[in-house]
Amino acid sequence: MRRAFIAQGGWMNISALPTALAFTMNLTLCLVVLSSKPRDIGHRLFACFVLSFAVWNLGELILAIHILIIKNIGETVSQKAYGRSLWVESALILALVFMLRPFQTKVGDWIDRFFYNGTQRAPHG
Repeated sequence: MRRAFIAQGGWMNISALPTALAFTMNLTLCLVVLSSKPRDIGHRLFACFVLSFAVWNLGELILAIHILIIKNIGETVSQKAYGRSLWVESALILALVFMLRPFQTKVGDWIDRFFYNGTQRAPHG
């Protein structure tokens, strides 16, 4: 199983390489711009702009890695259980969504505190 996992690309395959490269370049550009003139508002704004692209690339990279992990686990479990791979992968994706749900609420709370400075907003729904 270990050899098959490595033969399939391990945790990352060639399709995730451009995203990893873009993340590295955007983060480097952000740090270079910010370190050249940290007090200049234009440099700060541009660094935040480029940092948003780096965060986007990081999200894509994490998503690609999770999809590869789910695909590898799903294929392994479906081969052991003699079931269909699609059903197992769908169940794993559903489990992943429910596992990441608390993280989504924590990020939402942080965004509310950061942008609204603790002021109360109307409840959703």
